[in-house]
Amino acid sequence: MKTLHFCAVILAVFCVEALSADEEKTDLEVGSEWNESVSYIDEVSGLPVLRLTTKGVYNQGPTVHLNTAFSGGSDTVIFASLREGRSFVMSGDLKSGKITVRYKGSEVKVSDDPKKTFDAIAITGINCAGNPKNRDLAFITRRENSLRIVNLDSNETKTLIEPQAMGDYWLSTPVFSQDGNSVAVCAGIAQGPQRLLEKNPINYLLCKKDGKISTLFQHEWGQTHIFPNPADSKLWIVKCGKPSHLHKDRDAAKRVTYVYILNSESGELKPILPRNNYKDITHLSWNGRGDRIVYHGDAEGGGNYVGAMKNDGTVIWEHVFKDWTYGDNGSSHIAGDPAGDFIVDDGLSVRDQISLIDYSEAGSDGMPKITPLAKWKNDWTAIPGQFPHPHPAVSPDGKRVVFYGCKDKRVDVYAIDISSLRK
Repeated sequence: MKTLHFCAVILAVFCVEALSADEEKTDLEVGSEWNESVSYIDEVSGLPVLRLTTKGVYNQGPTVHLNTAFSGGSDTVIFASLREGRSFVMSGDLKSGKITVRYKGSEVKVSDDPKKTFDAIAITGINCAGNPKNRDLAFITRRENSLRIVNLDSNETKTLIEPQAMGDYWLSTPVFSQDGNSVAVCAGIAQGPQRLLEKNPINYLLCKKDGKISTLFQHEWGQTHIFPNPADSKLWIVKCGKPSHLHKDRDAAKRVTYVYILNSESGELKPILPRNNYKDITHLSWNGRGDRIVYHGDAEGGGNYVGAMKNDGTVIWEHVFKDWTYGDNGSSHIAGDPAGDFIVDDGLSVRDQISLIDYSEAGSDGMPKITPLAKWKNDWTAIPGQFPHPHPAVSPDGKRVVFYGCKDKRVDVYAIDISSLRK
């Protein structure tokens, strides 16, 4: 442990030097490439960690949906960034540490008030998505309300939904379809603060690369989550229904699910029902084979449950982490495993830690084997919205875990090498 501590000290000095170099502006044009990364050994797990970004106001990638953080394989991550007063879409090579500008967005007025700055950002990481089938990425621009895709080999940008073409509908959280040939996107009606709405109608649209748009699904109270089964093109997970935190009787609302498997051919909705009496699932994901769903949510009586079920609804394993509280652990997330049946979480099972959960020998509800990946505690209050959320993601080959670390009022992209654990 003395050696690891020494490495951490050296890294801290190195990071300070790297950050001070931010005063030297980079030529931030489409196609520009450079390396600002630093590497270190995590003090708890002993695993190698790459800090891909060390500059800019923030660097944020997609949410926990399977494979959206990567494009065309396991080496390239995508993210949005605010640098030199502009929004950008970028990609990073996890082998070389090299960063490439893929799209140069509009100017952003940086304020001393973090909320004003982040409200003004045109492109956010959670409104970006990689394509697991080829080297495309999709992103939405806020206020302009457009949907574009960029090819990482040619840097060619194609607009699928023109700016302001949606009228009163706002776009969010794109994701590529199972075959990689279309982009699904949530389109909601802008009617003022959502918390005051009796309904929140959303059209789930499917946008093909040739510009054709069709409606995949509609719901009178949709939520901005839809993601495809990686093996079956007709199966999607959707979140529909008024969230429990918007109900006056929150306890009663938590006993009703609003998460479903959608069959896009028949329109059938199959409810996803955990074993716990609280059915209010917070985050969920397919595994890479598309035959299991992993999930978590507040547990009845306190704590947070994590589980895994088959696509027919049969619960394989579900365990309550009784010591979990929102105040202590933060807004926890889980990520599915594209290469197996592990679950990755960012502080749910062990506070202030990115962990790997192995439930293979835990029975139907026992304590799983928990392996530390990185000691981490995000600063939840320094930056508003979802910008400080870690949103862990596992690479398609299962060898890396990416997360977005918020410290010192900034967000950066980190990647943990877990290939030794696979062996």
